[in-house]
Amino acid sequence: MKYIKVFKPISYYKLKEIDLKYNILKNKKNVLEMGSFPGGWSIYLFEKKKKFISIDKKETKFKNFLKLDIKKFNIFKKIKKKFDLIICDIFSKSTNFKYLNKKNISENFKNIFKITFFFLKRNGILVYKDIFYKKNNLKKYFKKSYNYKPKCSKKKTNEHYKIFKFFKC
Repeated sequence: MKYIKVFKPISYYKLKEIDLKYNILKNKKNVLEMGSFPGGWSIYLFEKKKKFISIDKKETKFKNFLKLDIKKFNIFKKIKKKFDLIICDIFSKSTNFKYLNKKNISENFKNIFKITFFFLKRNGILVYKDIFYKKNNLKKYFKKSYNYKPKCSKKKTNEHYKIFKFFKC
């Protein structure tokens, strides 16, 4: 039997670490992944045998991929179901503070939250990358919230993940 060595993006290990610590995939059947390029989170979801739809402006090689831009809201026309878990990793380029565009990031957060309120099932989970340690109003819509910086994240960045569990709406 021939083995092919596959190199997994660092994002794969970040999601794995978050899942092991917070059990985000336990009993979750349908997952929406936003910001799926280059595919690390998709690989992890595939290995865990989860049903998922991944979206990004850049194409990946998964059959359940949709080329969509969350800023254009074409997601509401293309997707017609609710999800148990929404994961979002779309700010990878903006973690470099030389190129930080706060207005663009703020707009992205608003879009993520609109999508979450539209597509997340009651008692669902939201996980997204953040680079600011500011409080946000999302906490009031979930029963539990956590901030987490995976060990495999670059030490120099402010990159961390917000995990919100048990959506109340």
